[in-house]
Amino acid sequence: MKKSITIPAYWGILHGLNDWLAGYMLARFSIVGNREQAFTSLIIYSAIAFAGQLPLGLWIDKSQNLKDPARISFVLLPVSILLFPFSPFAGIVIAGIASACIHVAGACICFSDGEERVSPLGIFTAPGVAGLAIGGFCMNMPQHFLWIFIFPFIVIIYLILKKGIPVYSSIGRKDKAAVESHDIIMLMILLVMVLRSFLFDLLNNYSNHFEYGLLITGLSAFAGKLLSGLFADRIGWRRWLFITLPLAFIFLELGRENVYAFAFGVACMQSSVPVTLM
Repeated sequence: MKKSITIPAYWGILHGLNDWLAGYMLARFSIVGNREQAFTSLIIYSAIAFAGQLPLGLWIDKSQNLKDPARISFVLLPVSILLFPFSPFAGIVIAGIASACIHVAGACICFSDGEERVSPLGIFTAPGVAGLAIGGFCMNMPQHFLWIFIFPFIVIIYLILKKGIPVYSSIGRKDKAAVESHDIIMLMILLVMVLRSFLFDLLNNYSNHFEYGLLITGLSAFAGKLLSGLFADRIGWRRWLFITLPLAFIFLELGRENVYAFAFGVACMQSSVPVTLM
């Protein structure tokens, strides 16, 4: 059990630091660069860090090698920090490559280490969204202060390397299908309802009413993912989703004018992420 907590915790901290860096860089560049450059950097970062996870995952499956993507991220993260004050655009691009490597390699390592339990994935995924929100909130921090954050990156990378990067392992289910057809239908209906409410709140009311909305959303999502990892293993992932997704819909509806109801709805919605990732 100790191993299953320690390894995801290390990777979760690295995930949180990585997303904090991305949130800070993107937000900072939006106020020190021109609008076109900031928008372009956001699009390129998203294409590399998120869309880039698919080809990276295919490459890992083909090469059966987790160590190279992890090592690439370990090198590129400090480089992006050093480079950003001189060339923000280049720093963001390099951070995007490192981010894709961390998301794919870290999730695969935590899933393999967790023996198909949700909690390791909850521990890994939770710090990311909180780091992204806090990083954006810190956008007024002077750029040269960013160099101070090389130290925590080096510390957590050292701890990960000390534990060792596991070899690639392909885990296949030998039991019956994990999700029955009626489960898929019900979950899809619930997800559509929840996402509609979330997008309505976010686009129409949220940005105008809540001064610290981004930070509250990030911390709520962090709590939801972390709690999912703790409770889904105890009561079963189906029961957990059929409890939290209806609650998410209800509280996102109530949260159109209430930030606390919105925050609880976001936590319930984001609690499905570790389950669906598993």
